Amino acid sequence: MKEAHRKRILLIDDDVVFSKIVDKVARLGGINLTVVNSLKGWDWSTYKTYDAIVVDYDLGNITGIQLVRSLENENSACLVPTILVSSYRNPGRNWPASIRHFLHKSEGPQRILRVAISLPISASALG
Repeated sequence: MKEAHRKRILLIDDDVVFSKIVDKVARLGGINLTVVNSLKGWDWSTYKTYDAIVVDYDLGNITGIQLVRSLENENSACLVPTILVSSYRNPGRNWPASIRHFLHKSEGPQRILRVAISLPISASALG
């Protein structure tokens, strides 16, 4: 499990309370997690440095699916494995290639982080 904790995980969620809970669980588990609560001002070129992304479906003015599609369009050679989470609904299956799982937030931060750690690192992200 030590090797798994070396993975860098990015959480993108505008729900500050949920993000703080996930961050606390990650810190207690020794998981390297970066939390982004606002899309404004974030340097999106750095997303490629992460091994996995957890993104909320409802980000206000944009959906997590739209965000991931935009990131893929910017650099289709680097598809960072992504988990889509939501507290509301399952957004169906018309997902971008890098979205590997959908998890309901009620499944808890431990499960969400476990799944993120278990995602295989994209070959394109290695090089």
